[in-house]
Amino acid sequence: MAEEGLVVTHQFNGIHLVRRGGKAPGKLELIADRILWTSRTPGISAVEVATNTVTASQWSRAPRGFLLRLLREDGTVVKFLGFRDVDRKAIGEFLGHSDVALRDQRMCTKGTNYGDLDVEGSSVVFKVDGEQTFELPLDTISNAQLAGKNELALEFYQEDVGFSKQDESLVEIRFHIPDEAKGENAGEKRPTAAGLQDTILKKANIQPDAGEEVVRFDDMHCIVPRGRYGLELFDKYFKMHGKTHDYKILYLSVQGCYYLPKPDQIHVAFVVHISPPVRQGATTYPFLVFQLSMNEDLEVQLRMSEEALRKHPKLSADMRDTFPELFGTIFSSLANTKILKANPVGTSPEPFRSSAGAEAVRCSLKANDGWLYPLREHFFFINKPPTCLAHRDVHAVEFARVAQSMSGATNRNFDLIFHVKDGSTLHFSQIDRNEYNALFDFIRRHRISVRNIQRTQENDRLLEAKNAARVDAYLAKVDAGEPVGDDVLAEGEEEEEDEDFVASEESDVPEEFDEHYQAEGSGDEEAEEAGGGGGEKRKLVDSGDIVKKPKQEDEDEGDEEDREEQRRG
Repeated sequence: MAEEGLVVTHQFNGIHLVRRGGKAPGKLELIADRILWTSRTPGISAVEVATNTVTASQWSRAPRGFLLRLLREDGTVVKFLGFRDVDRKAIGEFLGHSDVALRDQRMCTKGTNYGDLDVEGSSVVFKVDGEQTFELPLDTISNAQLAGKNELALEFYQEDVGFSKQDESLVEIRFHIPDEAKGENAGEKRPTAAGLQDTILKKANIQPDAGEEVVRFDDMHCIVPRGRYGLELFDKYFKMHGKTHDYKILYLSVQGCYYLPKPDQIHVAFVVHISPPVRQGATTYPFLVFQLSMNEDLEVQLRMSEEALRKHPKLSADMRDTFPELFGTIFSSLANTKILKANPVGTSPEPFRSSAGAEAVRCSLKANDGWLYPLREHFFFINKPPTCLAHRDVHAVEFARVAQSMSGATNRNFDLIFHVKDGSTLHFSQIDRNEYNALFDFIRRHRISVRNIQRTQENDRLLEAKNAARVDAYLAKVDAGEPVGDDVLAEGEEEEEDEDFVASEESDVPEEFDEHYQAEGSGDEEAEEAGGGGGEKRKLVDSGDIVKKPKQEDEDEGDEEDREEQRRG
């Protein structure tokens, strides 16, 4: 609001202040000898521009309304957006009282990508045929580096506060600057890529990369973001060079490191937590996950002076160790942060160990399969998406589908649900039933509330009773030393006869049950001698080896059956 006693000549509502990272809505007032802008958003300071400090002003068309650009004596530029076309007259007359002419700035809309690049005031300006195409304020540039002999890459600060994931911002732009002008401008002297880099670094007050790297690790396997990266560790920052993306990250952005051995006992996931996160388009990565092999030994030489080594007691000029231990020691010392890892077995509080003796359990977060690490102060899930949850942020824990997993052998998994204090939930599913006791004991030791504690304890008792009732009789006898199987008869026990079994006196198949049976083919001659040749001889039919009885024997058997029926009657 204008001070008392001063007359507000004009007031414009809905005017945005164009600042680093975006726009802020507010209102603009023309008061005597100054321009005052006040924000409608709490926490944003007012901007006041004295007209006697303005050296130049420009009026140009913008995507939404018109843009007022004020260049001050100190080289800074202040821009206001949202004016109407009819507002130009009032603003031009107001600035005219201070002998500042409001000049119309024509913008080039040809779409040509070949023009002139130069530094004007506090901005990098790109022009085509003398008309401005766009400008890049120097205070938004975080770094300027040569991507080749004739290629200049400009990187920009990323403002994450107040922006959603859907918002888009410029992160990098590259210019190809040929050595000599061609065509109509042949022979014209132009600035080189190296010359423009020096000018931008100097005017943007950016400290160039000074000194050589402390150590370099080539072909690092990075799980998040996925790819192979070369890591260069400097004194105050580190660089990641990939096939398509490069990052420069200050150690001040490192919030912590995590040393997470994988259950295969071969690899270690080394996680770096950074804030603000790195970006690849609209995707942000607050965690960098490197996979290191424990079977690989390295020996490195650090390019550090004796004075620098005294600042880092854990470092020495020559170092040798396994890859995870060596990399973790060097990185944590340069970043001045400690590495968080599970406590050794036997320390207090007792660390988590799965049923297989590992430091993590296999599970799924939504549709992503990974590993959940219960640490001393955090729960950490890798690989995608890396998720860290502090114990102090957990309101309660709920064990789900535990009773169902006990009711039958078809469901051998359960779920673990974390209810966070901010109202959100994390649902870890497909955890093996054998990990239930270890997770439950760990959560109880760290005094984390369990929402369904009574039902969970009842499930424990039912499970123990069910396991106790499931006894293998054979194994029990073997453990007790009692005879089993054939050894039971070997102890002298007699085999009892089956009193209900009655053997038939005659058998239709004599060769199966009569041990004195003699084959008919060999006894034909004896039968003839005994019977005097008067008896009828039995014959063996070759086809199918079927034995047919004589007709007389059939009649005798029929008479015997009739007599038996008469006696019964």
